[in-house]
Amino acid sequence: MGLDAGFARFLRRVFWFALVLLTSPLIFVYTLAMKKLKNWRMTAELEKILGKTEYDIQRNRNFSRSISSPNKLKGYLASL
Repeated sequence: MGLDAGFARFLRRVFWFALVLLTSPLIFVYTLAMKKLKNWRMTAELEKILGKTEYDIQRNRNFSRSISSPNKLKGYLASL
């Protein structure tokens, strides 16, 4: 009492279609994650080369935002 050959072929095609449909997004997400990881690694290596940490970079950004007028800049330079 086996399956009809046409029905077995149909089940095989449905199985492969479902497999491809389910794994394609996983492959896409994995590829995207690897690209991000590579960018993070490159950023970390650049920070090591430049001798800057993320804290220093963020602090410099905040510092440059805090100086909004020439008077503040003069005051900062005078304090050095």
